[in-house]
Amino acid sequence: MSTPRAGSLLSVLLLVGMPAPAGAQDPGCPKLYNYQFEATLEEIDRSFEASAFSRARDMIDAAHPRIPCLIEIVPTPLLARYARQRAWSKALDIDLDEAERWARLAHALDPGAGWPDYVPEHHPSRKILEDATAPEVVEVADRGLRVVDGGAAFLDGVLLTRPEAEPQTPHLLQVGDATGELLVSIWQDGLAFPEGLLGPPGELTGELPVWYGKPPGTIKGPRPVRRRRFESALGLGIAAGGLFGSAWLARDVYLDHPTDGLRTTVNGATIASGAIGTTALTVFGVALATQR
Repeated sequence: MSTPRAGSLLSVLLLVGMPAPAGAQDPGCPKLYNYQFEATLEEIDRSFEASAFSRARDMIDAAHPRIPCLIEIVPTPLLARYARQRAWSKALDIDLDEAERWARLAHALDPGAGWPDYVPEHHPSRKILEDATAPEVVEVADRGLRVVDGGAAFLDGVLLTRPEAEPQTPHLLQVGDATGELLVSIWQDGLAFPEGLLGPPGELTGELPVWYGKPPGTIKGPRPVRRRRFESALGLGIAAGGLFGSAWLARDVYLDHPTDGLRTTVNGATIASGAIGTTALTVFGVALATQR
């Protein structure tokens, strides 16, 4: 039986680049969950606290290209925690430009959080990290977002209603479809949104999608329009056939026992079946012409 510590270590190994498990969609980017991401952050913190700086930096660098492999929307506090770790790692490498970029993201996502205790109070880089305040959010001019029906776009775990972000700052962009499957999951620099995500000016609804916060794969998407129309045409055809059959039976009875009531029933059912049949053929024709 595995221990919690062993489970945590397995999560870290998956995130930092161990071979993908059988059945993974992309061997180079195995499916990852938020709990695995969090386990990795904990291991990084423990390494820094133990002054194992090389191990911590190696884990941060290895995790960076794996984070877009998450199949869930990233919790903003987790990404803020990673941004602080990466900012400190870059400061130790004397890469102050990158340290400032990641510090800006950390401040933007969690402005009230302080730096971890393992960042020395009087370290020369401490002031640089603390002074790297997040820039103002800027919107892409004259553009809106384009997402599929039932889908949504998230930047750093926050729902987007228009293309806006802090410039000169790294971001994690995630875009899901109607089932919550992530169609886009990439690191983005500032306002460099993918062109395919940008559309005419406008603002999306601020309502979270139905799949948000639910386990991946538990939400079924809407059936294709073409299939729904074929199903409607079939239902109408069955109804028309049923009415016509009823009219035919009523006609046999009418021939044996003619009455005004039976005549009305036969005529009404025959006319109704013809009208519904015509509608069924029309819907069937529309379905054939439908591309989605």
